[in-house]
Amino acid sequence: MGMGYTKIMGSAVATAERMKTYLKAKNLPVLKEILFATLQTAFRCISKKSTKFLPINKVGYSRLEVIDLDIAVVDDEKVIREHISEMIENQKPDCHVACFSSGEEFLNAAKVFDIVFLDIQMDGMNGIEAAKETRENNADTVLIFITGIKEYVFEALDLYAFHYLLKPVTEQKFTEVFGQALREAGLRKMRRKKQLFINTRNKGITIDADNILYIESVSRKVEIHTTQEIIEAYAALGELETQLGGTFYRCHRGYLVNMAHITEYKSDCITLTGGETVYLTKKKYGEFVNAYMWYLQNGGASCV
Repeated sequence: MGMGYTKIMGSAVATAERMKTYLKAKNLPVLKEILFATLQTAFRCISKKSTKFLPINKVGYSRLEVIDLDIAVVDDEKVIREHISEMIENQKPDCHVACFSSGEEFLNAAKVFDIVFLDIQMDGMNGIEAAKETRENNADTVLIFITGIKEYVFEALDLYAFHYLLKPVTEQKFTEVFGQALREAGLRKMRRKKQLFINTRNKGITIDADNILYIESVSRKVEIHTTQEIIEAYAALGELETQLGGTFYRCHRGYLVNMAHITEYKSDCITLTGGETVYLTKKKYGEFVNAYMWYLQNGGASCV
């Protein structure tokens, strides 16, 4: 029997906590980068002891909108397009998959994709040419080339390709590469600057989401606590949760917290940058820990 995900994550978190205790005992700075690296290493080591494969979709949370990715599959062979898209949908059913039979059709869609599986040898515009145009418009796209000839790999690297798959594409290799691509695409998407547009009493303003510590629901209004000020606005907390997604977590009926600013947490409260604390519903403690660890594991970038 393999270890369950919750048990694996719990063991990894315990290891990171021991590292935190050690650093404090040695009067060393407790840096999030160190704890994150410890958590990642522990998670990988403990996971390898498990004989049960952990499907990618087991670590997905609806609150973390960053996992809602747009993926393109570009190949002139219908069988391969269907094979790749089927594996994507089996492993990550909440992603949006679009298939294209040529480089021209893909570029004409004029859409930004988070991940692109791109065949190199195609009639008309080949994959290298299509990738060059894609790179000019979007540097964040995770490019994965599909090819039957290894010599194209060097050209792929010139275009900052994330990976490549050699035909025939096996499910085992695809799962490995796709898992890495999901984490990278999630990281890149989370790093894109998010902004929140709200209406205050006198005007509409835009707030950088990175600067928000937490949002508190007060009667029919919300108080947005930023690193500089507190802003009152007429809005529903649920609506702001939907807009912000990703790095924000509803830790209490009346609080929405930015996970990028978390410095410490206990079973009943969360401490943020600057020392402010917000309530954490005890019933949601387990869900919060899983969500926060998923956020860190998938490249959550600290604003601290």
